[in-house]
Amino acid sequence: MTKRELIDAINGINNTARPDFLADFNDDELSDYLEHLRQAGAPRPSVQPERYQRYFENCPVADAPADDHMAPQLATAGAATASRRWLF
Repeated sequence: MTKRELIDAINGINNTARPDFLADFNDDELSDYLEHLRQAGAPRPSVQPERYQRYFENCPVADAPADDHMAPQLATAGAATASRRWLF
């Protein structure tokens, strides 16, 4: 990538980085920063989802409609029953 393309790609992810500021860096530094931004924005799966279960233990729930397509996913995520929905 050219320096201009690197700066444009960085601005596409981090629009607070001013192009004139980025222009002071060399191509390798800009490429490293772009890779860092891309990795930071990538989803990271939790290896231990049960660590976060306590945050949802006391959430209020309401009855879900019978045709609720989210109910099975919520049940596997720790909802009280498959016919409940989180209210947040």
